[in-house]
Amino acid sequence: MASDFPESDRFPNQPMDPSLCTFDTCPLSSSIFRYQPNLAMAVVPLALFGLLTIGHIIAGWRYKTWTYTVSILIGLALELAGYVGRILAHGNPFLDNYYLLQIVVLTCAPVLFCAAIYICLGRIVVICGPEMSRLRPAWYTPIFLTCDVISLALQGAGGALTSTANDDVGRQQGINIMLGGLSFQVATIAIFGFLFLEFLWRTHASHKVSNDFQNASLAQSKKWTAYLWSLGSATLLILIRSIYRVAEMAGGYDGKLMKDENTFLVFEGILIVIAVMLLLVFHPGAVMDGFGGSAKSKVSDKTAYGSSGEEGDSEMNPLHV
Repeated sequence: MASDFPESDRFPNQPMDPSLCTFDTCPLSSSIFRYQPNLAMAVVPLALFGLLTIGHIIAGWRYKTWTYTVSILIGLALELAGYVGRILAHGNPFLDNYYLLQIVVLTCAPVLFCAAIYICLGRIVVICGPEMSRLRPAWYTPIFLTCDVISLALQGAGGALTSTANDDVGRQQGINIMLGGLSFQVATIAIFGFLFLEFLWRTHASHKVSNDFQNASLAQSKKWTAYLWSLGSATLLILIRSIYRVAEMAGGYDGKLMKDENTFLVFEGILIVIAVMLLLVFHPGAVMDGFGGSAKSKVSDKTAYGSSGEEGDSEMNPLHV
């Protein structure tokens, strides 16, 4: 229940510098968080991301999907750092560094999960039938990873500016740059999702299967269908989360979403945990034999483009680079 006394009366000894505040000397409204982060809401996601990290390490080692696994592990490392920052902020929400740590790394982390998803699409196109794709299989990974790099650079630059700014105006400028990076990420994911869905629709509508018997068998299997659904679901969850972060940052430090921890937990915590779990449970290595760049894949690519196989060799093994 709100107090009848003004904050100046309840905290007569409030320091001018918020970093010197304590719970006894300052109201929570003096912190950037505007609230005290809930300890359980930080510990539980930290534990879940820790378990997912172990799972992805084991799966990556087993299936030798190096690029896919490294991308996800970097993202998970950022998630872990972010929730450590929120745990520290529970003890002292007035220290700006804890706020900046969690907002920068948690904002950037899903970019790495998107990169892992993008890596998979070129291989999916080869298996299902490259002739149905708008782009050559070899183009998907470099195009969308380049977009990821741009998004990550903008978010990182905004985070750096936010962390070094000495006032709210400078921090807001950093937030605006991060907002630009997030908006670019939303656009990239949306375009990727459109191309992904359109390719699957065209493949389904054509009633054609791969010219290679093994690829055709895989493309018609239940585990393949489950894998595509999981990849699409993970993409959708990250897209929803990114739209939420755009709306959150657009409102600024005093915006309603920025001060709503429960909404943060759902969109930034639960959705990303589920997305990363889907990328583990329906691991591409388990479905596609670790993206092994086998002869069957090269045959399919040669058939699709009538090439000498050079392009196929360069794209079949994206996760082993």
